[in-house]
Amino acid sequence: MNRQRLSLAIFLTVGLAGTARADVIPLPPEAIACISLTVGGACTYNGPGTCQNATCTTGTTQSSCVKCVPTEPSKDSGCSIGGRLARTVGPWLAAGLFAAAMMLTRRRPPR
Repeated sequence: MNRQRLSLAIFLTVGLAGTARADVIPLPPEAIACISLTVGGACTYNGPGTCQNATCTTGTTQSSCVKCVPTEPSKDSGCSIGGRLARTVGPWLAAGLFAAAMMLTRRRPPR
């Protein structure tokens, strides 16, 4: 019975952790910063900037989009983990930790 619960819990955790995005072309982060703004509007991506027309490249696809272009040079140290990596690894890490916790806290049958 415990294995069934564990399997169900893992299935639900992984299955409901994110939405299917197979048909959606992902936008680069600098384009997401201008998603609700118009061209020339103030935005923030690695510092203050303005939204400008540009060409976005995602994988092998190029399309026109509106990007946040910084008005001053970036002061990013480059020591942070990207959001895409966190979104990719996060659900699997959570499912693994949950499964490990369930296996360690399972009840042992009485002798």
